[in-house]
Amino acid sequence: MFNKAILIIGFVLFSIACDSEKDNPQSSLTIIASVDTTQARIGEKIRYKVITDGNKGKIIQYPVLEQLSDSVQYQSFAFIQNKSDTVGITCEISYWDTGTFWTPAYQIQILNNDSTPNYTLRADPIQINILSTITPRQQPSIKPIKGPVPVSEPFPIKIISRIGLLLILMGTMVWVWRKRIQTTPGLKLNDKIKIDPFEQANERLLLLKTETNIKLFYVELSHLLRELVERVFFIRTLEMTTQEILENETLFQMEKRLFTSWISQLEKSDLVKYAKYVPSLESCDQDRRLASDFIQKIKMLSEI
Repeated sequence: MFNKAILIIGFVLFSIACDSEKDNPQSSLTIIASVDTTQARIGEKIRYKVITDGNKGKIIQYPVLEQLSDSVQYQSFAFIQNKSDTVGITCEISYWDTGTFWTPAYQIQILNNDSTPNYTLRADPIQINILSTITPRQQPSIKPIKGPVPVSEPFPIKIISRIGLLLILMGTMVWVWRKRIQTTPGLKLNDKIKIDPFEQANERLLLLKTETNIKLFYVELSHLLRELVERVFFIRTLEMTTQEILENETLFQMEKRLFTSWISQLEKSDLVKYAKYVPSLESCDQDRRLASDFIQKIKMLSEI
């Protein structure tokens, strides 16, 4: 009988508790706000979360935070999911002024089964201290002074002046180079090419004089023979030394005896020009005849 009375009393108390919970539905639902730090600098991002507990079987509406001030900025707003249920929100808050601020008083709304408002719950705001970017958080002090920032000129005067000087220098070089080129008056380059090399060599040979300057005679003799070979065989003998011509004998398509005779005249001319060798007038006349014979043989060789 006593046990039965205890069971009846327990059932009555359980019924009263259930009725009280129905009368006060807010008693089983809580809302908690949190931040990852309560002290930051201007522009730094603070992670803000609002999580509800005991929302099973309840229809809760989580509003999106609205931008209410220029000094506070909300970014990366997202809902926190627990399986298929939404249990809170998270976002990043940035403050753009120094001083003490409070997190937004985030408010959720609980709806009835027919989606009509039933009641609201508000998260407690959290105090945030925002420091200047110039001072550190613990011991404020002035940062070291930065050096001057180089400023580019609005108009590149230096570059333009350097380019102008370079163009003037190049123009001067071209002018001097063209001045050094000596051309025969009234004789064009094409006309010079059209002149028969053998006729030109014979004419120069006849103009050579041994009575005035023997050294000049051999200088002209060496030059006209080299020029003749260059124009016939298309080898730059005027730019080669006698030794280089001798080393490249295979390039010249002439007989061994003819080549040896030519080399002998070039070597003798080199002795006169550089070794102060002074041949006799009879030797000069003999070399003139040898040069004339060389010109005729080269002409015959070119006609084959």
